[in-house]
Amino acid sequence: MGLLDKRRGPFGDGAASALLEPGERLLTSALTAAGEPVGVTDRALLLPGAERLPWHLVLEAAYAGDTCTLTVTAVAGARHVLALPDPGRVPEAVRERVQSSILVSRRVAVAGERGVLVAVRRVPDAAPAWQVRPEPGVDLGDPDVRSRVDAAIAQLRASLGL
Repeated sequence: MGLLDKRRGPFGDGAASALLEPGERLLTSALTAAGEPVGVTDRALLLPGAERLPWHLVLEAAYAGDTCTLTVTAVAGARHVLALPDPGRVPEAVRERVQSSILVSRRVAVAGERGVLVAVRRVPDAAPAWQVRPEPGVDLGDPDVRSRVDAAIAQLRASLGL
């Protein structure tokens, strides 16, 4: 790998071009403790092993400065723990990209005090993605719960004009 580009880090020499989709831009990157590049693009997080995690599929991300660790949890449940001894702008860029993918999110009570989080996420070159995340103890298979979730989604769709 060539010299590090100050703005884009380890991918500055064009090594990310094979991983980028047409029109996608690399924003910043860093190396893991194992020397593997991690990239932040306008569309996805580029993980070690040439894995892409689109922003609308990131449930949460947190950076712990004391351990230099970025933990990213995907909507499907996969958890990626990345040791970044010199993170550069990666943590801030990840936070900004995840937040910018959220059009709106609302908590909806569906079973007493228990509820679900309904989120509408931006997807590049596609219709927004609707996600429903139940709180512990909420059964999305329950017809009454499902009916309340569907009503909340319909109301949210109408209010957003989607």
